[in-house]
Parts: sequence; structure tokens; C-alpha cells
Amino acid sequence: MMRRTLGTTGGGSSFGFNTDEKGQFQMRNIATGNYRLIVRQTRPFTPGPGPQTDPGEMASLPVTIAGADLDNVMVMTTPGVAITGQVVFEQGPPSPIPGMPGPLRVMAMVGNPDDMAGLQTPQPALVKPDLTFAMKGLLGEFLLRASAPSQYLKSVTVGSEDITDKPREFKSNDRVTITLTSRASTVEGDVSDGAGAPSAEAGVILFSEDKAAWRFNSSRVKRSPVDPSGHFRLAGLLPGRYLIVAVPRERLGMQIGNDTAIFEELSKVATALVIGEDEERKVDLKIVMGSGGQ
Repeated sequence: MMRRTLGTTGGGSSFGFNTDEKGQFQMRNIATGNYRLIVRQTRPFTPGPGPQTDPGEMASLPVTIAGADLDNVMVMTTPGVAITGQVVFEQGPPSPIPGMPGPLRVMAMVGNPDDMAGLQTPQPALVKPDLTFAMKGLLGEFLLRASAPSQYLKSVTVGSEDITDKPREFKSNDRVTITLTSRASTVEGDVSDGAGAPSAEAGVILFSEDKAAWRFNSSRVKRSPVDPSGHFRLAGLLPGRYLIVAVPRERLGMQIGNDTAIFEELSKVATALVIGEDEERKVDLKIVMGSGGQ
């Protein structure tokens, strides 16, 4: 019988255990709080573009420890959900795709990292010559992404529902359409400090005015450092209303998760920007200190 690795995550703590031959497990000395129990098979797993190993079955369920022992917890594992889909090039598929180093792939990104710590991300799905793909092993909420040279993500849909930036718990046999476009916009400019001198120690964050897209893995959030001359360039932007702000470089790597508080603070010092389709815009910025920029 395949042994399984188990763990709980939550409240800033994590625990790991193995099951015995009967699939039983025991965890001791766990403080009260809300946790998530993660179960996965300990099969060998090979990342990268080569042959992949099936990661096996897994499970994820919330657990509340309220001061008393929690007995007889039944965990049912699953291989996850399998989906199929089609990649559509809005302006027609380039043939061949210039600069493409290998097959086009569709990737799954964790939708809510706090709920999925410890679970394996599904392996990227290879896109076939007819531009179809199949992906398996989806458990939890995910976003789907694909890209190609000079092509940018425009939308991800299931039926008539746009799920581009909406984490989805996929259902078996969901049919996904991923649309790529070459008609994306670019914003570039120069960043200066309070004295008006070019600032090389800055980063630029651009995000949608729409609060529903205020998450670090949104397709409408872009981050970029500036070059030694203080110049920046953000490519692959879709039409819409955005906010853009220059912050100290060390702030560029901050974790902007599902909490909108950081975006809220950044919005107070950001510059509003309306971007059209296939447009090149120039915007010069001053690095902001304090508030959302500190």
C-alpha cells in the first residue's frame, strides 16, 4: 500500500506525518485553531519538460481544533479533476511560432495560496498541433495561463463564463478556451526621485482599477524594476483602466496576496491611466515614499 504524507497548515504552524500500513495516522500536541489537512501520496515526482510521473491521489480538507481530541477523521483521497480545452489565437495561429523553444504549454496557478499550501500543482499540459490540451490532477481553486512569443493572454473561459482572474474549482470534463492575442499594449517611461533625478533604485507596479482584480496573480497586475537609467517598460497589457505607481525597489518583491489592503494603500498614491488596444503609452513617474510606497 502506498504510504501517504500528511500535514496540517494554519495559524503560522505546520506539522507533517506518515500513515501506517492501514492508512491510519495520529498527530499530537496541536494547538487550538483552524487548520487544513493535506494528504498526498509519496510517489516520485519529476518536474520539468521531460516524462512526468503521476503524482497520485490527494486530499485537502479544513480542520478545526477546539481544545478537545479530534478522533476518527475520515479522509477520502482523489486523483483530482481532469479538464480539456482549446487554445485560440485571436489573430490566427502563427506558423511556425517564431522563437518558440518548445511545445506550447498550459499551466495551472494556485488561486488562493493560503488554502493550498502543501498540495502539488498539476503538471503543465502540452498543447497538441490541433491546439487542444488536456490537464489532470486539479484539486482546489486554480487559474490557467498560457503564453507564446509575441502573444499575450486575453481571456480564459468555461462556456460563457470568464474565469481569467477568477480562481475556479474545476469540474470534471470542464471545457476551457484560452484566447491569446498579439494586440496588446505597452507602457514605458522614466522614474525620478524627489529631487527630479533619475532613480535606478525603484520598481513600478501597475494594477487594474477594478478591485476584483486586486490579487498578485491577476493578469492585470504587472511589476517591473527600472534599468540603471531609471527607465521601465511593461508589455502585454489589455485595454482597461489602471493605476500605476513607482515604489522603492525593495517594495517590488512584496507579497500582494488576496488581502486588498496593500492595493488600497498603493491606490492612494498611484497615477490613473486608461489603456487602449494595441497602444504604446509613455508615462513618467516620481518614486513615492510613505503610505502604500513605504
